[in-house]
Amino acid sequence: MERNNFILGIIALIIISAMGYFFYAMYTEQGGGIGLFDADPEERDSNTYITKSVSGDPGPVIPGKKAYENSSANIVTSIVVDYRMLDTLGEVLVLFCASIGLVLLFKKDDDITTGTTESSTISKTAIPLIMLLAITFGGYIILHGHLTPGGGFPGGAIIASAFLLKMITFKKSMNIKKFKLAESLAGLVIVSVGIAGLVVKGSFFAQFLPQGFVGDTLSAMGSILIYMFIGIKVASELTVIMYTLKRE
Repeated sequence: MERNNFILGIIALIIISAMGYFFYAMYTEQGGGIGLFDADPEERDSNTYITKSVSGDPGPVIPGKKAYENSSANIVTSIVVDYRMLDTLGEVLVLFCASIGLVLLFKKDDDITTGTTESSTISKTAIPLIMLLAITFGGYIILHGHLTPGGGFPGGAIIASAFLLKMITFKKSMNIKKFKLAESLAGLVIVSVGIAGLVVKGSFFAQFLPQGFVGDTLSAMGSILIYMFIGIKVASELTVIMYTLKRE
């Protein structure tokens, strides 16, 4: 049974089109278009928390106004990439050390065959589509973590699972150097964001980018930026770890 590349291409086109629509909707501000993924703070249990005043104004801050907390509707995000960002950086470094340790322990050629047995035609046909969906969903989890449960760690793990599927399905050579480079660049950007906060606001990892309005998709820009590169770093590190373990 041979794979029908035409049908596979049509399905992939549909998925890519849907992915483009959702990303467009996700980045459309409330009141300026679709606003599909905006969050209404008044419908959250965390409403009391995110509407408290930290700007020096008397009384609570009215929802829809700027300048309170870091404009994240997700309390966990406010804590992870703001109050305890140094701890989050430490967690990323622990994962980095784990990946480096495995690479040094099992050092071999970077380009090897990832599969050991030939997969079925069904697997070869379905896995690319599943990978596309996993990467898309992982990207959504990362970019929407400031509004709903999610963020760089779970989103990065989901994306890494897509590459794991590739490793166990296709008997092809996989160049892991690209993942190592992406991990290194992401780590450099994360530290650079921290230094930028120190220069602009006088505090390491201070929120220095425009905050926007709590609940809008384009809000908490500092959190989005940090989570984006944490997601890239986590996805790359987990891929390197799984790749190293699998070839052993």
